[in-house]
Amino acid sequence: MAGPRSLFGRLLRYIRDGSNARDIVTPERERLRNRVAALRNDVNALPFTGLKGQLIGTLDELLRGETGLDGLPDIEARSSRLMSLIGSVDEVEQRLGQAQAMVPDHLALSQELLAAKNEVAEIGDDGLSAPLALKLATLEKGLGLAVAGPGLKNLEALPKLLGPAQALRVDIGKVLQPLREEKAKAKAYADALLLAQTAVAKLPAVVKDEAALIQKDFIDAAVKLHKEDKRDEATVLLGKVDGECAKAQLLAKTYTDALAAAKLALNTAKATMLAVDVKIAETQMIGAAEQQATAGKRQAALELLAQVKAHCDSVTGSTLLAQTLSDATDDFMALMGHAHAGAFPTEIAALRKRMDTARASLKAGTRGGARMDMVLLRADAKQQLAYANEHTGYALRLDVVKPKVEQVAKAAPVTSNTALTTELAKLKTMLDKAEKQAAKRFYDPALATLAALELECAAVTTLKQEHAAYALELARVEPLVSTVPDEPGTPSAAEAASLRERLKQAKALADPGRDFKGAAALLKRIGGDCDGCKALATKAEKDELARDTALTGLDGEPAAALAEVRKLLEALKVRDGHTGIAKQLADIEKLLVEAGTALSA
Repeated sequence: MAGPRSLFGRLLRYIRDGSNARDIVTPERERLRNRVAALRNDVNALPFTGLKGQLIGTLDELLRGETGLDGLPDIEARSSRLMSLIGSVDEVEQRLGQAQAMVPDHLALSQELLAAKNEVAEIGDDGLSAPLALKLATLEKGLGLAVAGPGLKNLEALPKLLGPAQALRVDIGKVLQPLREEKAKAKAYADALLLAQTAVAKLPAVVKDEAALIQKDFIDAAVKLHKEDKRDEATVLLGKVDGECAKAQLLAKTYTDALAAAKLALNTAKATMLAVDVKIAETQMIGAAEQQATAGKRQAALELLAQVKAHCDSVTGSTLLAQTLSDATDDFMALMGHAHAGAFPTEIAALRKRMDTARASLKAGTRGGARMDMVLLRADAKQQLAYANEHTGYALRLDVVKPKVEQVAKAAPVTSNTALTTELAKLKTMLDKAEKQAAKRFYDPALATLAALELECAAVTTLKQEHAAYALELARVEPLVSTVPDEPGTPSAAEAASLRERLKQAKALADPGRDFKGAAALLKRIGGDCDGCKALATKAEKDELARDTALTGLDGEPAAALAEVRKLLEALKVRDGHTGIAKQLADIEKLLVEAGTALSA
């Protein structure tokens, strides 16, 4: 684009030759507008708000100046103004170039400060981050001045800010590095703890004891070390859990291998075994071993599994039926001789019948039937023996609790039994429940019922004593309440009504509330209040008599009578209980004021 001087020369030549000057001014004006539009776009891209606003203002002013060319008087004035506008555009373009050269510095500094800001926020410790935040604020302020400043002079500070910004990043790194190391250690501990807990949780129930030891000696110990700020030691300790769990898994494998071997032995021999013998192996050996394993009793489970092969060998082929019958008979006789055999008449009769059947089968040579009856006989006899032993503990407890139920009804005062029929019936119901539970061989629930029954006996005994005290107090207080004067308008009238209401409350506490102790306490307070109310009524009567006496003969002397009444009122105010007739005292005072006003009129 032509500069101001070349354009001026061309214009002079056109003027001198007499040519139309508009031919040169018009295209230059178009070029000027295009150049201003292009510059405006470039200026808008600047990040420096202060300078950007200033340059855009200048460009807008140039466009207004270009529009005003048509209003100038001659071609020379328009040419001169056009050259001036073009010169101003050159200046804007020069300042834009200088600003654009500083954009990379602005971008670099902005990125440095943003990264620093994020890292300061990451510290999260006021004592560590406050000095760094102050440095950051200073740099951000400098950047803000450069961006918002009115001219290029503020932008010249941008390169100078880069050094402190990078130094700030170094300072932040020095603070963050140990924090990041601590965070890494904390994560290592947390990861190790999760892995250890997961490994222990995966251990099968058969190594429950080993799992508990690993939990205690390694995981719990590591948690304790962590609380003592010994994180590295805790992480190392947790790292050993995996090895310990591997050892426990080997122990668990001994059980799973034994279980597989026992099942294989049973399946191999099952075809030559009686169904009852198969059932014994499945339930009393393999099934029982699995229950022991679930409970964490690995050794007991292994011992049961070891019996399976021997059992299968002993019941296949030829069997000593006579020895089986002998063993079954021994168990039956042990039940018969038990101290509490009398509690099992039905069961003993069934066992006797089965033994007779087994003997008959053996005598007849029916091996299968004899063996089944004898095996079942022995199993049932063992079960009933176990019940009989449990029954012993129940019977001993029943012998203690049952007399207590009878003693509660007989305990003094017997007169309270009528009021406590529901509570006494509950004791009988609980006793019946315990006996029914025992009859079904539910001895643990039966013992629990007896324990609750014993507590209930003590509670009912206490309730009887509390009821007796209540009944005695009621017999004393109820007549007292009826003797309290109840004359309307007297000081004792309201108190008498209150006493009757409180008497109702006491009775309600006792029945249906069953709070005999609270009812008796309320009755005692009511009795005391009865005496006080009667005394108040007596005082009121004496006061009335004294008043009448004092006023006798004063009918002809109103002033003297008024003075005497005032003396009586003052004496009444200092007596005990005068607050209970506060309303009456107030009424008297009002009447005295009215009387005094009437005398002075």
